[in-house]
Amino acid sequence: MSSNPSPLEKKQNTAPKKGANTKSKPEQILGNFAQSISEIVVDLTALEINTMVVDRITGDKFIPWQTYCSLYEINRQNAQRWGIDEETQKRYLSLRNQLALEYVLVTTDQESGLYEERMKQYLNAPPAQIPLPNPKTNNPGELEKLRSLLKNNHFVRSLRKMSELKACLDNHQRSIDEKVSDSQTPNKSRQVIGQEIKTDIIYAQTVIQLDGDMITRYSKEILDHPHKDLILKLHQESVAAGEKQWRGLFEFIVDLMQQAVEKGWNLLTKS
Repeated sequence: MSSNPSPLEKKQNTAPKKGANTKSKPEQILGNFAQSISEIVVDLTALEINTMVVDRITGDKFIPWQTYCSLYEINRQNAQRWGIDEETQKRYLSLRNQLALEYVLVTTDQESGLYEERMKQYLNAPPAQIPLPNPKTNNPGELEKLRSLLKNNHFVRSLRKMSELKACLDNHQRSIDEKVSDSQTPNKSRQVIGQEIKTDIIYAQTVIQLDGDMITRYSKEILDHPHKDLILKLHQESVAAGEKQWRGLFEFIVDLMQQAVEKGWNLLTKS
């Protein structure tokens, strides 16, 4: 007749077996550091320089929660209520769709820490059908899911980019509102005024890949811009300065990684 194991026997049975995949503290430190560096390197694989003309430069800081809430609220009904013209609505809705797609990507990545099996069904679904966490819900579980989402480095990097694009759209919309209230343009529609405003347009874009490939795009609007030469000159100077800083930062990261590997090896050999 067998007897139940004692608490001590239970503890002994749950102890790691010899040869199990356990890591020493130096190995854990080195692994955590390597993961942090790899996340930084992801942002250094390409340099992107955009040149645009804006009515104003805001001092707003990027706050992930606020950005997520503002993007979450975008839909066609709200856009119409806000008085946004049809063409600008498409650009706002495109940002909302991008937010949903980024959410699906991170929640279907098994290494993200936010993996959900059920989200796989939305990989090919229209963005409007993707169930994003509601920031105004009273459900503690959903709010906790959103907080975890806003701690994910990949998602926050994408959110920052969307924040910049939304700021451009907001500036453009603000300029339209000012023109609409101008007594000199009482008969013009918001659509026409929006087409006349030439600010918050990316006139030139240069992307430099880590392997040396360089792609430069120019908006067709720059062809008729009265300050075309000045914009192109500023863009070229920005590309030169950005490339110099980018390469310097990359060299610093590589040097830091080399030092970490040497120190990590010394820790492992001494442990």
